[in-house]
Amino acid sequence: MSLQNASLASNPTSLSVTGGTAKSFQVTGEEVKNGVALVDISETDPRLRRKITVRSVPSKLQPDGSYSKEKRWVTFRVPSLDASGNVVVDIYRYEANVAPTTVSTTDLNQRLTFSQTLFDTDFETFHTTGSLY
Repeated sequence: MSLQNASLASNPTSLSVTGGTAKSFQVTGEEVKNGVALVDISETDPRLRRKITVRSVPSKLQPDGSYSKEKRWVTFRVPSLDASGNVVVDIYRYEANVAPTTVSTTDLNQRLTFSQTLFDTDFETFHTTGSLY
């Protein structure tokens, strides 16, 4: 399959991860505006600690009486050593801009549906090669 014939489950009941090893992330002392930074404390080399930065901005009343959208970001940084011994960092990002009138069950459905684009086989060639077809 490909992006042109992509198929995602609507109203999925859940998404889950199986296997792997649980890694503990701990809040750092880093100041993040409207957010928090977490690092993988199981990594002993500070240069190679995976880092998650989470930010949230609530909706705000606008001068015309309407409300702005709620905004949320997650950034996942994964450092590693390249063949020359240099630290390189892969970065993965998620951003959501949601109307304050969106009910929580609808928001959950939308996030579960979106999440499928990260692992569904229809999107795999996009992720691995950048193919749009």
